[in-house]
Amino acid sequence: MMTRTTRHPVFGAFQFPFTVEDVAAICEVSLRTAERWWNLDAQPPRAAIKLVQITLRGRVMPDSWPHCWRFGDDRLITNLGADSVRWQDIETYDWVKRVGTKRCG
Repeated sequence: MMTRTTRHPVFGAFQFPFTVEDVAAICEVSLRTAERWWNLDAQPPRAAIKLVQITLRGRVMPDSWPHCWRFGDDRLITNLGADSVRWQDIETYDWVKRVGTKRCG
């Protein structure tokens, strides 16, 4: 299955249906403001562009995650008194779950 990538001149590339309503919700602005940005009638602030881009890449913690968790210095900081989890640790865990368990079975 091929994922279709669409490109917006301001907000960049994205791989799922993305609308002006999404921009308004992500940036917490009025629909009218988001429409002006979307239609290139006004330039959004750089912070709004960055927020949309990191949201589209899934780099924002979901609301369902504990609020004390955050990313910093390429690590997942849990604030639970344990060492931070590095991206390499998460990648290794993912590999073990996908591939490692199949070899033992």
